[in-house]
Amino acid sequence: MIRSCPRSSRALYSALEDYRYGGETECLAYVTTADKWVPLANLPVGKVNATTCPTGLLERDRSIIIAGGRDINGRASRSAYKFDCNYLVWKPIASLLQKREGSGSAFSSGHAFVVGGRTPQEWTNSVEYFNPIANKWTEISPMKHSREGCGVASLHDKLWVVGGNQYGNSDLDIVEWYELKKDKWTQAIPLNEPRWGCGLVSSGGALYAIGGYRTDTVERFDPREGRWEYLESMEVRRDKVNVALFGDYVYAFGGWIDGSRLTAMEQYDIRNNSWSYCEPLPHSKAGVAMTSLYGLQK
Repeated sequence: MIRSCPRSSRALYSALEDYRYGGETECLAYVTTADKWVPLANLPVGKVNATTCPTGLLERDRSIIIAGGRDINGRASRSAYKFDCNYLVWKPIASLLQKREGSGSAFSSGHAFVVGGRTPQEWTNSVEYFNPIANKWTEISPMKHSREGCGVASLHDKLWVVGGNQYGNSDLDIVEWYELKKDKWTQAIPLNEPRWGCGLVSSGGALYAIGGYRTDTVERFDPREGRWEYLESMEVRRDKVNVALFGDYVYAFGGWIDGSRLTAMEQYDIRNNSWSYCEPLPHSKAGVAMTSLYGLQK
């Protein structure tokens, strides 16, 4: 039976656990109003280190894409799929122009962007966006810096990219933003500390950079103030943290700590600058992809 849940959000993620092989195909959704995890349709293929984001903000555009990642043979992939939030099924879409894993993604300026990552040959600064009507990916001007494991979000109709890792031995504090109308990247004020495998969301005209390799810290950037400031730290330090914004809360879950995958999930109250625990994952997860969406049907 299908019923509408107009005020519930389910933070969709694809749980892709095993870094040696292609991971799982399992997908779960977290229902914020019930504080519980429920199963969704499995991905057609296993992926790890893939990236996901919505393809639109309007109800008629309610779908989510997952793209790239490492396939069952342990190699970077071009494959991409769309999750139809009305019919709760995965469908294949056009493949990425470039094989990549460890990319970031965000919906900005009316498009779903996939940013950076690692190709079979190198760390990349290439960026492409998806047109769901034409079922086509288009490459844009590359970032100024190659990186994987970066945080990506949209703010003021600009695509922002923070942190990441370059060449496997250099964690980055570099921040840059992209304006589609000018097809141009601009370097911005750097983070207070390098962040590899961090999360990034925007809310209330500000960016929130969360976690990363060996850190539980959180930073906020308001372009009007022109500086990054530290906020309350997460309860759990986690690398490759997965984050999603819903309302006035940021949800963070999974990831790594000292070589172990995590089940812990917590939420950040933006208004009160505080963290609290939520229902944990059914089992530990890392290398997953996550996004949020209003009104997912069940």
